[in-house]
Amino acid sequence: MDFAPTYLLSIGISQGPGLALGALAIVLALVRPLPPGARKLLVLGGCALVGSRLSAIFWQLALPRVAISADYPFIPVARAFSYIPTLIELAGIGLLIAAALTGRSMPPPEHSAPTGQSEPH
Repeated sequence: MDFAPTYLLSIGISQGPGLALGALAIVLALVRPLPPGARKLLVLGGCALVGSRLSAIFWQLALPRVAISADYPFIPVARAFSYIPTLIELAGIGLLIAAALTGRSMPPPEHSAPTGQSEPH
């Protein structure tokens, strides 16, 4: 089965931004100095985004072939397989947000003098 160029273009337009964001997150995690926790969350989030978008691309390319040769109720199966990349993508975005909050530089806490002692002038 050959795919029309417009169908492939629509797949690229719909899946490209998620792939680019995931790849950018992975590259930033490898290049920038980050705390270990933020780095791990950033890599996991980027991998989840790339994985979800690649599985969505696979499903969009396989969908016409599966629909033609389906001898079973196709709609429930199609819905189930379309929800999986969406849930993985939501988890990836959540991991990216967690990485941003973890890696954010926090100002050092102000030290106050212990009670009963005065600060030197």
